[in-house]
Amino acid sequence: MLSLSSPWWLIGLAILPLVWWLHRFHGLARAMPVSALFLFQALRQYDSGAAASHRADPLWRLRALIIGSALVALSGPVWQDTSTAPVEVWVDDSLSMQALEQGESRLGHAFQQLIETLAPRRSREIVLHSLGTPNQRLQIGPAQPMEQQALLREWRKIPVAEPHPPASTTLRPEALHYLLTDGADAALNRWSGQAPLQQLIRVGSATDNLALTLLSLRPALTVPDSWMGLVALSNLGKTRVMANLEVANGSGKLLDWPLDLEPDSSIAESFRLQLASLEGLYARLSPTGPMPLDALPLDDQLTLPFTQRARLYIGISGDCSRYLLAALRSDRGVGITTLEDPRIEAQLLCGDLPLPSATPTIRLHPIVQRRLTTSAPHWHAAAGKLQQLLLQRLEYSSSAPQATPTQQLLLSGDGRALILAVGEPVPRIEIFLDMASSELTSSPLYPLLLSGLFEQLLQRSSDDEIIRVERDPQASRIAPLVGDQPALRTTPAATMAQHELGWILLLCILSLLLLDGYMSLATAGEG
Repeated sequence: MLSLSSPWWLIGLAILPLVWWLHRFHGLARAMPVSALFLFQALRQYDSGAAASHRADPLWRLRALIIGSALVALSGPVWQDTSTAPVEVWVDDSLSMQALEQGESRLGHAFQQLIETLAPRRSREIVLHSLGTPNQRLQIGPAQPMEQQALLREWRKIPVAEPHPPASTTLRPEALHYLLTDGADAALNRWSGQAPLQQLIRVGSATDNLALTLLSLRPALTVPDSWMGLVALSNLGKTRVMANLEVANGSGKLLDWPLDLEPDSSIAESFRLQLASLEGLYARLSPTGPMPLDALPLDDQLTLPFTQRARLYIGISGDCSRYLLAALRSDRGVGITTLEDPRIEAQLLCGDLPLPSATPTIRLHPIVQRRLTTSAPHWHAAAGKLQQLLLQRLEYSSSAPQATPTQQLLLSGDGRALILAVGEPVPRIEIFLDMASSELTSSPLYPLLLSGLFEQLLQRSSDDEIIRVERDPQASRIAPLVGDQPALRTTPAATMAQHELGWILLLCILSLLLLDGYMSLATAGEG
């Protein structure tokens, strides 16, 4: 590739017609003998008739070539050989690159174009970088195309992830940088317009896609082994889509229903399941006819991540109310046992009993004299998620201490500490509420209050929580952003093989000057 360091010198080529013009009116010198000096005037009249037919001095071409060569030499001609420069390929391995077009993924099409582009090169270093997994790289050069294809097939096993391109200023200046993408990510398109890229391989034309973006379940508090679920879907294309949605596990289909989504819209659907376990549960989209649903089947299914949590075993001591025990048993993540059980992680004491030496404890103080709060009690910041429970007027014991700033209050009312936490030497929670009062036991918040207190005591979540899996809807947008086509900044690599051509031109100019001098002397000698 030829380049010029000072191309403005080429403006001087405009004077070449002037060289011809100057030589056009400079006729060749000719010796014309006369028999007497007084005949010179007659000879001039005779020769003036033929002057109009004189051509320009043929040396004008040689001198124009000398001037042109000098101007080109001053412009700094350099021949750059980029065929051996190292190549770094930045691969967009996001979800949209898995879209299928003409029986192959966009990533596969991009790799095929890359192999064709690299075929004429002699680079000793060709390295692929994953934009989704920045520490993942692959060396493929200078292998043969068939070997490169085998290496790239292994590359496709890398997990799909959203692109995180490096800062454009950190790219190696001595290398040629290529980008493989489908142009569906606006942030990556902006980066490609700022990075010093020499080649952009852009693939993909499909635009329509229906994606599952959320699958969420939580235990239903009213019915054992019952779950409330929610699924969310997004139609990211420009056409209306009809599909079937099914919820299933390893045993087969559990629920299914039809869907009808308008272009560029999102919906959420709720459902109820009766299951003892969520293991292997998934939601899946399927087409209503023989044609594929869309170009990206990878986002048509979400599988719920399920791990069997260890049960929280609680040792019970004292005279605890049957309502309290029933509420604890309703929590599938809690097991009630005796104090002698080695599995216990927490203890519930009902009454003024001796505190254990090393076991986190919740102690329910006996009701000495029952009182009713004059207003709704107040949760404090230390209560964490318990602040979401809206409790009304409650009954408490007259033995509840006065609330002071030095206490780690969880709940207070009427200036009294109704629930407070003690952190040393062993975590414990002191409760002065009447946990058997009808105001509490008749409330649907009663089981949540108890499980929340044990979560606060142990600083861990019980099994009674939301289990969910989701993906960013924008990650499933596969339509190339045509308006974001970047303008490449084709900065030449610093270590490209560069050959200065100026010295060759200088030798040519010297040779031409010698030739011009010789021909000028020869012409004068003839005269």
